[in-house]
Amino acid sequence: MRFPTPRVLVVVVTAAAALVAGCEPSRSPDAPIESTAPPSPEAIHQLVGPGCAAYAKKYATGPGSVAALADQPVSAAIEHHPMLRLFASAVSGDLNGKVKLTQKLDAGEFTIFAPTDAAFRAKVPNQWMRTLAEPNSADALTDLLLYHVVVGQRAPSKLAGSLETQGGEKLSIERDGDRIRVGDQANVVCGGLRTANATIYLIDSVLMPPSQATPTTTPASAAP
Repeated sequence: MRFPTPRVLVVVVTAAAALVAGCEPSRSPDAPIESTAPPSPEAIHQLVGPGCAAYAKKYATGPGSVAALADQPVSAAIEHHPMLRLFASAVSGDLNGKVKLTQKLDAGEFTIFAPTDAAFRAKVPNQWMRTLAEPNSADALTDLLLYHVVVGQRAPSKLAGSLETQGGEKLSIERDGDRIRVGDQANVVCGGLRTANATIYLIDSVLMPPSQATPTTTPASAAP
């Protein structure tokens, strides 16, 4: 009985390895960044808000984690964040095709007060969401979204007083320890989340510009 020579074995093993590698699924370049690195204690310590302990535990890795957000431009960070799907839909053009703010948000440095999905569901009735999706509501939706955006990155230690929004409105910030009230309309659940070009504060309500009426709502839960 003849056995294969070492050289033949090498060729067979190499071919098998190549075949297995070719069968492995390739990662899409557009797939969300999922960091497996634990967040640094310093990054966690810089967060502010009553929900931060629960947030850091729930999103220790993967989309939403401190490490993953830090590597992404803010539009991608919002798009991939598990708590911001409705806000992402509004700023990306999915809600209203005439309102696409992603390039604008990636073109500078900002502080963004991002309503969680729970906040959107509690604050904005379904009928009002359908109205905002209509082409003739593009200006109203743009004004609404820009009221959540402040020029320049504000770390938690610098977040105070009256801020000017990207839409030219004034937004007041009131603080009591790690509790932050925004525009006398919303509370920060957890904030100080740094992305490549912005700082995000998750809030428990949708901020309404002075020019727009506030719909009847139910307060959202502050839990992540």
